[in-house]
Amino acid sequence: MKWEKVAWDGIFASLKANKVDLIASAVTITSERANEMDFVGPYMQSGQGIVILKTTTSIKGPEDLKGKKVGVQKGTTGDEAATAMEGLT
Repeated sequence: MKWEKVAWDGIFASLKANKVDLIASAVTITSERANEMDFVGPYMQSGQGIVILKTTTSIKGPEDLKGKKVGVQKGTTGDEAATAMEGLT
């Protein structure tokens, strides 16, 4: 067995091109992905979270993000969740 590090934005393309045999990553199972790939899991459950500095007291939950700049990883379920929220940059 040989492990390959592949950038997030290339993992699905690498699988489709047979450059890798499987993906071991925190990949969310979506209906779109399930139509193209087989999943053997989930092998763990997780959710979305908000990470802030300890000194930030104005953000207690998602409703406090309105009008804020939010960083996400493009193409992830975190990106989808933030995009679905109104008032975020």
